[in-house]
Amino acid sequence: MQPRAGDDLPTLCSRAIVAFFLGTGVTVAEDRAAQVAGLHPAAVPPYLRVPAHGAGVTRTVHLDSFAVPILSAWLEHRSSLPHSGDLVFSLKPSGIPIAEMSLGSIVRAALAMIDFEADDMSPRILRNTSCRRQLLARRSSEDVSKLMGLIGSRTCDRIAAKIE
Repeated sequence: MQPRAGDDLPTLCSRAIVAFFLGTGVTVAEDRAAQVAGLHPAAVPPYLRVPAHGAGVTRTVHLDSFAVPILSAWLEHRSSLPHSGDLVFSLKPSGIPIAEMSLGSIVRAALAMIDFEADDMSPRILRNTSCRRQLLARRSSEDVSKLMGLIGSRTCDRIAAKIE
């Protein structure tokens, strides 16, 4: 997921997308709606502001440190693109959000590169992994649920039960 010299635009974008999911625990809808103005990798601590949607409330999600270099590189690169719009990730310079299927393809390709196989190889697996890492760091299910924008702690409790 780290930027490398000579990365072309699609490779840099794909790495940033995987790091974004894994480093924030956001949903596909939140990824597609993420605004450049809400992503602050240079802040201390680095964070993403996730606007309220549906039953969820606006929340601040701290970026995991591994995600900061690639997201910083992506923001720097995308700022040089003509008409890049307000979205962190867009399909075209016109600012159209990346389709859910494209995000799924990017995540599946990244997982295949590390020889990972599972029934579900969608961005959800990265969200669940982010949840798992928070729980392993001894955060409570309630805190992790709030961080992930969940209404209740049932999902975190289910993931925590599999850890134990």
